[in-house]
Amino acid sequence: ECDDIYLLTVHSPMNKALEILSEKYKQISGKNIKIIEKRYDELLEMIESGDVSSSFDMIRMDMAWLPTFGKKYFQEITSFRQTKSINQNISKSVSREYMYIDQKQYTFPLDVSSQILVYRKDLFEDSFLQRRYFEKTKRKLTVPKSYQEFDELSEFFTLTENPFSPTLYGHSLALSSSVRAACEFIPRFRERLAQSRMNLAVLPQVLTEYEKSYQ
Repeated sequence: ECDDIYLLTVHSPMNKALEILSEKYKQISGKNIKIIEKRYDELLEMIESGDVSSSFDMIRMDMAWLPTFGKKYFQEITSFRQTKSINQNISKSVSREYMYIDQKQYTFPLDVSSQILVYRKDLFEDSFLQRRYFEKTKRKLTVPKSYQEFDELSEFFTLTENPFSPTLYGHSLALSSSVRAACEFIPRFRERLAQSRMNLAVLPQVLTEYEKSYQ
């Protein structure tokens, strides 16, 4: 229907909340919000091809795409009266890069996501493993503070590398999509860049270490 509002969004659990909010919006305005979900790679392909402008009223996209596609798809909203009102309810800790391009606002942040490394407490408190790790590395068995330490721990807890390991593998990776692979790799690369004074020549070495980490 012509009065319906069409929202294009990447598939995620957040869309359940959007469905609830859309029902509330319908009660207030009388208008439907139709939510169209796409896989991450499908949405990126649509945006890159330009096959979205006339079909959708709103797009929920990865903020990493904002500098490249923001001006192409979004209306600048810096001077809108509603923008100022909404911004007052956004935490000051939210980075401007989530909303601005060249000092002008185009979007509002909707939700956040993060990757969390979870460590098994029982393994780090095991006296036998603590002793074996110290004998191997001359360091205390603790949660790693760098990717070098992370890789050493992963090797220690991989059975093929350490016959005393109580686990088959030291860690696992979620690699069901290219974006997840990037989220695993980029922090490693940024850490090494900081250590090497932004020397891009470290990229091949970091990539080799990353590939080794999930073999």
